[in-house]
Amino acid sequence: MRSELGDDTRHKRYEASHVRLGLAELEKSEQPPASITEDHIKRLLQLYRDRPATARHRFGAMSRFLDFLQDQKVIQSNPAQSISKKRRPKPPAPRSTFYDVDVLNRLWNPEKPLKEVYLRYLRFLITTPLRAREAADLTVAHVNMSRMEISLSARETKNGEEFVMPLSEIAKQQMQITIQTEDQRVFQLSSKADQPMKSWSHFNASVRNATGVYNFNLHDLRRSFSTLIAEHSDFGEGLIDGLLNHKQSVTRSGAIRHY
Repeated sequence: MRSELGDDTRHKRYEASHVRLGLAELEKSEQPPASITEDHIKRLLQLYRDRPATARHRFGAMSRFLDFLQDQKVIQSNPAQSISKKRRPKPPAPRSTFYDVDVLNRLWNPEKPLKEVYLRYLRFLITTPLRAREAADLTVAHVNMSRMEISLSARETKNGEEFVMPLSEIAKQQMQITIQTEDQRVFQLSSKADQPMKSWSHFNASVRNATGVYNFNLHDLRRSFSTLIAEHSDFGEGLIDGLLNHKQSVTRSGAIRHY
C-alpha cells in the first residue's frame, strides 16, 4: 500500500517511514487496507511496549495514514480510533540532559585524538543549534559567507518550513570551505566520498572515547544551547525557540517543554 503523504519534506518522509515499517511489522504491506483491524493496531503497540517514544511515533503515523484512507473512502473507518485513550502511547518524559560549560569545554577540547572532520562538526553543533542531520547535509550552496547566513529550504527541514540561521564567526571557522562547488558537503562525515553520514553510532562512540563524556548524545547539544543562552543572555523564549526552528503552532505545549 502506498500513501499520498503530501509535500516531499523531511517530516513527511519520516512519517512515511513509520507507516512502511508499521505495515511490514504487521505483515500488511501487500494486503488490502481494509484488512487492518483494531487487533493489528494493538499488536503494533505491544511490540513497542518498552519503547514508548517509538510506539507513539508508529501509532501516530499509522493513525494519520488510516485517516487519509478513510477520507479517500478506501476504508470505512480508522481502526486506530477504536483504541481507547488509556491504551494509547503516552508522550515520553521531557528530556532533561544538557551540558554545562565545563562539559562543553571537554567536548571542544578532547583528551584523545578525534577525527578532524568529526571535531569540526562537533564544535559547529556546539555553537549552532541545527539538527544533527541538517548540519551533516549542509553543502556550500546552503552557506552565504558574505551575509553570514545558512539557508535551508522547506524540503530540508524537519518541520517542512524554510529556515534561515545566522552564522557566527566561531561557527564559520569550523567550516573550512575550500572547494567552491555548490554540492560539496561542508562536513564530509562519511568515509565514502560524496556519501551522506550513516554511522551515527560510530560518531557518538568516537566522541565519548575521545572526550570522556560517556553520556554524550548529539541532540543534547541543542538543549544545551537553548539552556545556556537563556541563562546567560536577555534573549526571550520566542527568539531562542526560533533559532531551534520549532514549528510555531506546537512549541508552547510540545517541543519547547523538552528544552
